[in-house]
Amino acid sequence: MLARRELSEAQIRLRLARKGHDEESVETAVARLRAERAINDARVAEAMAHTEVMLRKRGKLRIRRQIEQAGIAPATARSAIETVFETVDDDALLAASLAKRLRGRDIAD
Repeated sequence: MLARRELSEAQIRLRLARKGHDEESVETAVARLRAERAINDARVAEAMAHTEVMLRKRGKLRIRRQIEQAGIAPATARSAIETVFETVDDDALLAASLAKRLRGRDIAD
């Protein structure tokens, strides 16, 4: 289940519940994964933020919403976004986003 990409604790809980595991089994599995450091919401949030900003050229608000939709706490999401955006050139991100949005159009200055 963890092979493709990292999942948040909430996502793992949801997937296990969908597969029919009882609540006690889910809790046991999540506790074990946490103890083995196989799941870490802060790490997941940073990975998501990095992917969204570097590959998809998305902004802070959209990234924060997506991280929070993954079941990660707002404070953890904000911290991850701040960490990732320390290395991002805001002007370059804006230019890339505009170029993507306006691709194929002739823009008169």
